[in-house]
Amino acid sequence: MASRFTLIYKTLLLIFSLFIVSHSLTTDTLKQGDVFNSTHRLVSKNGLFILGFSGSYLVINYTNQEKSPHHPVWSANRYDPILENTGLLTINGTGSLTIVHGGGKPVELYSGNNDSSRNVTATLHDNGNFVLQEANSGGQILWQSFDYPTDTLLPGMKLGINHKTGKNWSLTSWLDEDIPTRGAFTLEWDPKTRQVFVRRRGVVFWTSGVLTADNRFPNFLLLDKFNQNYNFTDVSNSDESYLSYSLYFDEWTPEDRRNISQWFLDYQGNIREGAGRPTIMASEACDGSSEEFGCQKWEGPKCRTDGDKFALRAGYFVGRLEDTSYNISFIDCQDSCWKNCACTGFRSASDTCTLYGGPFHNTDLRGGELSYFYYHSRS
Repeated sequence: MASRFTLIYKTLLLIFSLFIVSHSLTTDTLKQGDVFNSTHRLVSKNGLFILGFSGSYLVINYTNQEKSPHHPVWSANRYDPILENTGLLTINGTGSLTIVHGGGKPVELYSGNNDSSRNVTATLHDNGNFVLQEANSGGQILWQSFDYPTDTLLPGMKLGINHKTGKNWSLTSWLDEDIPTRGAFTLEWDPKTRQVFVRRRGVVFWTSGVLTADNRFPNFLLLDKFNQNYNFTDVSNSDESYLSYSLYFDEWTPEDRRNISQWFLDYQGNIREGAGRPTIMASEACDGSSEEFGCQKWEGPKCRTDGDKFALRAGYFVGRLEDTSYNISFIDCQDSCWKNCACTGFRSASDTCTLYGGPFHNTDLRGGELSYFYYHSRS
């Protein structure tokens, strides 16, 4: 049965989709003095991206939700949720870009300065980048969403580091499907080894392999104009070191794969894509014993052996090993059980985790019946 949080999230997503049709603004730009509230939307000129409040968050989405993983490509305030339907996005007279709301302290995206003569605008660009810039002085960029990635990489975004500012461009997964706070996984670019890494709590979980001279990663298995139609750019100089990608296509490439793409690092460590493309990396394959397709091997406790796994089963445990823990991700819950030799299974629901010991009584999977992840050894 879906959790209350899942139902709330899906309801908000539906409301957000309806607002696309009924409340979209005809502009892609927010100006000083504009009132941008929870019913307003900015739409990029090419119609590909939309920015607006969704529940407690200011987000950017693809307008075509059917072709994306039904997940925001960017969130302005993932760590600072606001009171629903009270948000106002403003640019004040000194150029400060801020979310004010009825729930407390404003969320400042850009602080501005004391120069009240500035003419500043914020525009949602055709590539999904939300950019604050001066209308004068050649359009100097003051702030942009691409510098603050969440859990999704779009074409043109950077993975890497700005050597001048120390700014790091990386992705961080959500804690859970419905909880945007920091999760267990990160996706990073290592300019020294020229590889993309997925880390779980800082430990390398998966790697793309080294970028080859013909612009390929060994562990991206379907790099072609029909599937993963990526063209990589690797830049390294005194100012910055980063990887970015663009899309390339020909007459055989499906229409939606010519302009819709997102590397979405989900809360279980998968790298998912949009427009019907295959998953880039399936974390289930990286179980600690496999070294195929970029998975990394790690040592477990002596009570576990290579090939041991957890399987989803319906039924019940006789004894509870630990009381329920809160604010813990699915993958951390699984890891806690894996490292505890007395643990024979666990149950993770929303952000809660309960470990069990002793025998498990398996039953047929029926609607409404509780299911658990049961540990079984191949030996």
